[in-house]
Amino acid sequence: KVYGSFGSVCFGRILNVSLVLGWVYRMTERWAFDACRHIKFFGEKMEMANKNGDHLKSFVWMALAAVLSPTAVLHYCTGITLTAAFCHARSVEMVMLQKF
Repeated sequence: KVYGSFGSVCFGRILNVSLVLGWVYRMTERWAFDACRHIKFFGEKMEMANKNGDHLKSFVWMALAAVLSPTAVLHYCTGITLTAAFCHARSVEMVMLQKF
């Protein structure tokens, strides 16, 4: 307890949950599945679109694979974690400044 306050409980929960979810998704894919199934699916769809000459569809499949990759999800969750941690630290700082 910091001078009678934990700061923003909401931001504290967000940072803890986002950190855990990001790492759980990444490590589950890495150690349990050893390959991300949806990435392989998107890769197959991209190859089929390339063979058919539909480059826009191929680009969309590639973008989906990149956005949903485990490393990308980890980076999104890490960004949310850092933002929430900053907001949480500022809320604790504001409480301390109000008391002194």
